[in-house]
Amino acid sequence: IGGGPGFINRTFDLKTNNKNNIISSKFNYCLNGRINITQRIYKQLYLNAGLGIIHFSNGNLKVPNLGINVPTIHIGLGFGSADNPRIIRDTLSPFKKKSSLFLSLAGGMKQNYPILGPNYGIGVFSIYGGRAVSRKSILQLGFEVFYDPSIQRTLGIDLNAVQNSRLGLLFGHELTFNKLSLLTQGGIYLYDPYKLYQPWYQRYGLKYYLSPDLFIGVFLKAHYGSADFVEWTLGVKI
Repeated sequence: IGGGPGFINRTFDLKTNNKNNIISSKFNYCLNGRINITQRIYKQLYLNAGLGIIHFSNGNLKVPNLGINVPTIHIGLGFGSADNPRIIRDTLSPFKKKSSLFLSLAGGMKQNYPILGPNYGIGVFSIYGGRAVSRKSILQLGFEVFYDPSIQRTLGIDLNAVQNSRLGLLFGHELTFNKLSLLTQGGIYLYDPYKLYQPWYQRYGLKYYLSPDLFIGVFLKAHYGSADFVEWTLGVKI
């Protein structure tokens, strides 16, 4: 899995390209996921094959934003060493399951329809427990509050801070690779008075631990494949 910036030249323009409802900003997020398999077919000759997908979107920073998804198929040949690898004995100590508490603050920007409207700053506070069930897997359960002032533009009325907020119950999984983690979470809104979105939401992204107790992350929050916004996160692990 990989991510980074993406550039698209022909974007939505109200006067010159108004039928393009796929991408409306030149600079976007690019996500690349791939599953590979390698099989030795003869001595030093290896066959490589895999499936992948490339995704471009701006994370709802500007509308319209349907995004671009390009599925890919990979096949190739590789050459490797003929020597048998030396097996190193596992010297790790026995794994002990343990629990932790995670606190995080996230921010982002989004734009709602109609087009050419203002951008709104979004805030998220999350608190959830994590249970490490193996060296690689952490199961998670907790709550989070979303502050989203773009709701009042969609409704066309003025709302206070509580009315612009939603409360969610989240559950998820964290797959760790040393200091880097792949985060996949889902949630359901417990408080969402105007129900402008689907009741379920999802979050995908990468978390990086600056220290054993401090992490940063970038995540995409979505409703059934429709991007809500991109979260830039700072958090602590207790």
